[in-house]
Amino acid sequence: MKIKDIPGKGYFTAVSSDDVYYPGIIIEFHPESGDFETNPKLLFEYSPDFEQMIARCWTDGESEDYQQCVYFEQMIKGDA
Repeated sequence: MKIKDIPGKGYFTAVSSDDVYYPGIIIEFHPESGDFETNPKLLFEYSPDFEQMIARCWTDGESEDYQQCVYFEQMIKGDA
């Protein structure tokens, strides 16, 4: 689903993750020009293995693996 246009640059899409065990959302940027080899992508999901939210970021068009990962441990456990 297209969620935001950036005039002259491209647009963002958001779709729910297909993985029923790791529910989440995938946000992807689709450039109008050939500025990117592949579309920058962010996966924000819940991991039952770690009992926390995880954000994975793909920034390298050469790799299938994510390049950055952020764990949101305090959000799920309610720690201050």
